Amino acid sequence: MKQIAKLKTLVLSMAMAGSSLAVLAPATVQAGVTGNVGLVSQYIFRGAPQSAGAAAQAGLDYEHESGAYLGLWASDVDDKATGANELEYDIYGGYETELSGVTLGAGFTLYRYTQEEFDTPYDEVNLWAGYGPFTFTYDIGQNKDAAADGGDIDYSVMTLSAEYNGMYALYGMGSDFMGEDTDHSWIELGYGAEVAPGTDVSIALINSSKEGSGYSKDGSDKANTMMVVGFTKTFDIM
Repeated sequence: MKQIAKLKTLVLSMAMAGSSLAVLAPATVQAGVTGNVGLVSQYIFRGAPQSAGAAAQAGLDYEHESGAYLGLWASDVDDKATGANELEYDIYGGYETELSGVTLGAGFTLYRYTQEEFDTPYDEVNLWAGYGPFTFTYDIGQNKDAAADGGDIDYSVMTLSAEYNGMYALYGMGSDFMGEDTDHSWIELGYGAEVAPGTDVSIALINSSKEGSGYSKDGSDKANTMMVVGFTKTFDIM
């Protein structure tokens, strides 16, 4: 489930999808197209595992000097309980600017699955604000055809994070994101670093509060602390 390359590339590689680190779309930069490929020991998004093991990931991003961006990102996803194994692909876009030292952004993310056995589509509106090392995000969305009666489920997710020299801490909570009439929260602590030009590694500890949110070691399916190690290579295309 998900990214926002800008934001999911804070949880996938605070160094920018899959692992768990980047912090939001970068500030205004020169126009260009970049690509990224990565590998994570486990794909976890918003405290919820999207894979039982390692997952390969890749993305393509266009950023305009005005602050506008558009991108596509994909990852392996699988569910050991149902046997579903397919590809998630996210389409996202938006705009970010800075006013008097405050970063403000708004965008959208469309989460899709090649077979829709792992999950059904999600449509989101993403809002964020940042000042200094702190970033607050608020996402509102709809999970299509996910309700017990076959209808859609409206949900919201909020996060507050702080970053310093590659280290970060994040607290998030969601309402109905992990199911109808279900609330959950999670905490992430991590570190990311550039080990070579365009090459980042990251490590994160993630704990979710909701039962049924993870692949527990004892098979009870209760929440547990998970460690994710990630590798991301970013390269210029244009």
